[in-house]
Amino acid sequence: MNDHEAPLGETIRFVGHVLCATVMFGAVAFAAHMLGKLVHYMEADGASVFILYGLLCAEYLIFAVDLLLMIIFLLNSVISGIRSFIPIVKGLFK
Repeated sequence: MNDHEAPLGETIRFVGHVLCATVMFGAVAFAAHMLGKLVHYMEADGASVFILYGLLCAEYLIFAVDLLLMIIFLLNSVISGIRSFIPIVKGLFK
């Protein structure tokens, strides 16, 4: 591998991780959104308040956990990317 190919490969890997995280976040956030739509539909249909609160809590919990895991995944990718670039940058100053 040439010296210029290593930074390009690491950059592509990082961008791939970010895109993957974004797609996964979007899919789970969409599921939470659809659960919210279901709650509003059931509320208009006269469902029990306890069921509505339970589903609403599930919607918020799904979204909160999804957001937390996306942040952790992205931070892990950034740290991994920085660690992989350190030898490359040190090699530039030899």
